[in-house]
Amino acid sequence: MSESKQDLWKVGFYGIINIEIENNEMESKTKEEYIRQANAYLKTVEKRKGKITRLAIQQCLLADAPNWRPSYFTKMRRAIVVQQTAAGYKKYAKEIEKIKNPCTNELLPDFEKLPIKKKKPKMKHVREADEKALIDYFKKTENIECRAAMYIVKNLGVRPEELKGLVVTGNTVNVIGAKKNDNRGLDRKIQVNDPNTLKHLATCIDVLKKTKKTTRNIQDNVSKASRRVFKGRDRHYSLYTWRHQMGGELKASSMPDHVIAYLMGHQSTRSIEAYGFKNRARGGLKIQAGGYDKRIRYGAKSQYLRRITTYKSQNVNNDKGLER
Repeated sequence: MSESKQDLWKVGFYGIINIEIENNEMESKTKEEYIRQANAYLKTVEKRKGKITRLAIQQCLLADAPNWRPSYFTKMRRAIVVQQTAAGYKKYAKEIEKIKNPCTNELLPDFEKLPIKKKKPKMKHVREADEKALIDYFKKTENIECRAAMYIVKNLGVRPEELKGLVVTGNTVNVIGAKKNDNRGLDRKIQVNDPNTLKHLATCIDVLKKTKKTTRNIQDNVSKASRRVFKGRDRHYSLYTWRHQMGGELKASSMPDHVIAYLMGHQSTRSIEAYGFKNRARGGLKIQAGGYDKRIRYGAKSQYLRRITTYKSQNVNNDKGLER
C-alpha cells in the first residue's frame, strides 16, 4: 500500500468512523461496538508492525488465531470488516473478510492446522456471596436489565436466548424454546408456586421487553461485570451459570428426569446430565412443570456410565478366562 493510501487508512482509522456514526446513526450500538473493538485491535497492529496495512492485519490475525477461540477470531475479523466498510474502504474490507482461521480452515490438511484454544471450564454453580456482589455492582451501575435477566434465569432456568419471548399467563410463564428442531429443544409452560416470585418475574420480563439492549449485550455485560468484580479468578459467571444452578436444584429435588428435561427445554433426559451439581443445590425451588411434551425420551447412558459398564464387563470376562 502506498504512503498516500496508508495516510487515508489512518484517517479512516481515527477520524472518519466517528463522523459516519453521527451522520447516519448506524444500527448504532452493534456497529459502534464493532468499530470500537476494531480500532483497539488496529492500534496493536500498528505497534507490532509499524504501519496499518491489509498485509499487517492479515499477519496479526493469523498469528493471534491460536490464542483465541474460533468464535472470537470470527468476531474480530467481522469487526475490522465493519470498521473498514464504514470508513469507505470496501475493497480492503472484502480482502480482510477472505482471511481464513488457520486453526479451522477446512482447505488445510490436518497436519497444517494450528491447535484450537480450549474453552475455559464453565462455572456450574453460583455462590450466594458472589451473587450478592454482582447484584450490588449492577445497582451501583444502574444496570436494571442485567439484574432482571439474572433473576429470571435464576428462578426459571431458561436459556438467555429465550428471555425476550417469555409471557406470563396467570401463575404460568410460557417459554418459546430456543435451539429447536425435530430432535432437540421445545416450548414449555413453567408454573410458579410463589406469588411474590411470580410478581417479580413479571416485572423483570417487562423490563427486558421494553429495553433496547439485545440479549447479547446483556450477556456480555454480565460476563464483563464478573471479570471486574472478581479480578484474578480463572473462571467467571455468565447467565448460563444460573441455568446450571437451576439444573442442580432440579436434580436435587424429587422430580423425575423427564420432568427436569421438560423444565430445562430438552427433548432428551440425557441432555440434563451436563447441568449443574445436585450437591451444590441451595434449596427453595419455586417452580414445577405446567405441561408435558410427548417427544421427551429417555436418553442412552452417558459416556461415563458406558465406560464404567464396559470396564466392569471386561473385568468379568477376564476373571472367567483365568478361572478356565
